[in-house]
Amino acid sequence: MTEFEGAGQLVYSKPVLEFTTVANEVCKFIENPTSTEVASLLSTLQKVLPFLYMKATLLPQTELLFDDGNEKFVTEEEWQAIHNRLLAIIGKYDSYLELMDEESETDEAKVSSISENLADIYQDLKDYSSLFQIGAEQIMNDALWEIKYNFQRYWGIKVLSTMSTIHRLLENPESLSSSEEAKNVEQDTSNWIISRKQEEYKKK
Repeated sequence: MTEFEGAGQLVYSKPVLEFTTVANEVCKFIENPTSTEVASLLSTLQKVLPFLYMKATLLPQTELLFDDGNEKFVTEEEWQAIHNRLLAIIGKYDSYLELMDEESETDEAKVSSISENLADIYQDLKDYSSLFQIGAEQIMNDALWEIKYNFQRYWGIKVLSTMSTIHRLLENPESLSSSEEAKNVEQDTSNWIISRKQEEYKKK
């Protein structure tokens, strides 16, 4: 069996297909949250993120077939639109203190952001999903390699950090005021990419 034939079997395995399904659903939710209430958004994320993390841990190991690197689909403007949309909902609860990792030279805490974490996670998942939709098994294989590599070294930690913060917020629901009170950033959303697409859809 050649590497190309092996890639074909691997990318259609059950763990990969299940992860791909979850990744697609997470992307859809982040692109268009079902609620603009901060408590509702965080409650949904509290259920979705652990499932995503679990499915990512089950991804099989593969080897890169190409040396050129994978194509990227999420632009800086799209990342910013996702971040702004989430920040507008989460508001003053977005920032939190996070201890530096063990490899850091300092044990001081740093300021992290739920909306930035989610936008970063979305970017990796969306690029992966877009590559999978191409349908070429060799490209799908390298997309699988990259998403697993990035999960182990990058966005898996962001998922755990975000889950921990959301847990603390939801364990004290009295501290979560209404979404209008929580939105401490007033922004003009008319130029956001997602907002424009929604308006185009409504017109159709």
